[in-house]
Amino acid sequence: MEDLKMHSRTQRLLIWNPLPVALKHYVEALSAHLQKNNIAPEIRSRSVEQQSGTAKIWVALRILTSRIVPSRSPVLVVWPAFGFLEAATWSVQALFSKVYIIIHDVNPLIRAQGHGSAALLLFRLACLMPRIHIICHTSEAAEELRSTSRVIAMVVRHPMMMPQYPDDHVQSNRQTMVSVLGQYKPTRSISALTEISDEVGACDINLMIAGRGWPEVRGWTVDDSFISELEFGQFLKASACIVIPYDRFYQSGIAVRALEQCTAVVAPRHPHIEQLFGTDWPGFSDSGWAQALSCVIELDKVSIYIRAKSAYESVDQSWKHFCTEL
Repeated sequence: MEDLKMHSRTQRLLIWNPLPVALKHYVEALSAHLQKNNIAPEIRSRSVEQQSGTAKIWVALRILTSRIVPSRSPVLVVWPAFGFLEAATWSVQALFSKVYIIIHDVNPLIRAQGHGSAALLLFRLACLMPRIHIICHTSEAAEELRSTSRVIAMVVRHPMMMPQYPDDHVQSNRQTMVSVLGQYKPTRSISALTEISDEVGACDINLMIAGRGWPEVRGWTVDDSFISELEFGQFLKASACIVIPYDRFYQSGIAVRALEQCTAVVAPRHPHIEQLFGTDWPGFSDSGWAQALSCVIELDKVSIYIRAKSAYESVDQSWKHFCTEL
């Protein structure tokens, strides 16, 4: 009887994910938060990844056509495939149910379609519909969106998997690799990486960069090919520390992934990193990137687990509040 009561309170939420490969882990973490709060996620994916030319046009047309027929369930869009135009494409759906659109990068770090002045105007108009809601993962992103578009976003934390208590055996075998993971973008700081390599070059540390588009970086081994989700996870587990050499960002999914594994990070001081690791985290680059690395590379993983558990509880509480708003 109790199971039947629980089932009757479960609400369906359609999750629209146009990046099923890149956002696989993100959606899994998001789904876990929702399910804890009696929300049944139903994943809808029509990939726009690796599409170009005519194929990209056909995929876009199929996506837009599919939105003509509305659902009675609320919708959560985890990535705006059409940029600021995304909100307008859900205007029919918004006549029948709530539509939540997550904006990750208000001002994209790389060139992206749907971010011109006309698209911004349509975004502003579409958001006047009472059932269209915008989500940002940080207050900084929400404030920039407000100043750019006058649209007020709700802030819900970046999803995070529950961290597992560290395995002592794993810890003893992962103290020599320092990694940078993810696609190269112009806002990546090469100087931060060369500062590290110049300082630790004589040490027994393997400096590794893995991700598309990276140039050669002095003192680092660079693999500029695409890394799969499996390879990404292997890098995380094999690394003693993840370096996040960003000059500008709104939030860091890689920092979240590292904390899930109780892996240390070296990063610039940023509100999102502070929320995850704490304001007293010794891996901030305030006194230099190499100095920060030396402070965290041999940290006890149990101490990182304590920080991870606290961060997870805060993130989960954020999604719990979101679920009450559905």
